[in-house]
Amino acid sequence: MSFFDIFKNKKENNIIKNNNAINKTSMPQEISYLRENNGNYRIDFLDHNADFKQFYDSTRLVIGNSKVISNKLVYDCLVSWYNHSDAEYIGQIDSRRDYKHVLAELDINLLFTDENYCRAVMIDLLNQKRVERYLASGLEEQPEIPCGEYVGGIRFKNNSYTKYFDTDVGAKVHFSKEMSEKRAEYKLHQEQKRQNIINSKKAMIQKLQEEIDEIER
Repeated sequence: MSFFDIFKNKKENNIIKNNNAINKTSMPQEISYLRENNGNYRIDFLDHNADFKQFYDSTRLVIGNSKVISNKLVYDCLVSWYNHSDAEYIGQIDSRRDYKHVLAELDINLLFTDENYCRAVMIDLLNQKRVERYLASGLEEQPEIPCGEYVGGIRFKNNSYTKYFDTDVGAKVHFSKEMSEKRAEYKLHQEQKRQNIINSKKAMIQKLQEEIDEIER
């Protein structure tokens, strides 16, 4: 069954049509599926048992195009984290739309048919601290574990779904032309920020010196 056929055969609260999200509620989580106007599929996952220390209870995943890297099928994805009670602002970037770009290995059929697999993806694989840790490493030239924007995948092992990271895929992504250009752009941006801070401090010093000179006259 193809990715797109899944939605044709789903019944009742698993159906997606007319660009409207139909919620599927199964405590302690709520999963909402939506097909966006550009054809991408979006999943919003609300965890009612989320740890309050992580400051979010919902994860959004937007699934884009796939590509083969080191013989593995990897998807271009956008991910964001938010509280379901957060306000939404039309025409503005709110917490739901504050996306990070990642590359992830996903089983699309399981993602839309197996709630346990979906939960492992949204809660474990796409944990905010975990994703941000990998993305930070991706901006280093020689991190301990090369990864670029790749965050791994979920597989069934020892009778449960568990996350994994393929080091071959991670290295291929990390040392790709695209990631090298992103690191160069990031370094340039960081240097510009540093220079702006230096210039601001110099201006403050000059202003203070002028005030001192005025007082001493």
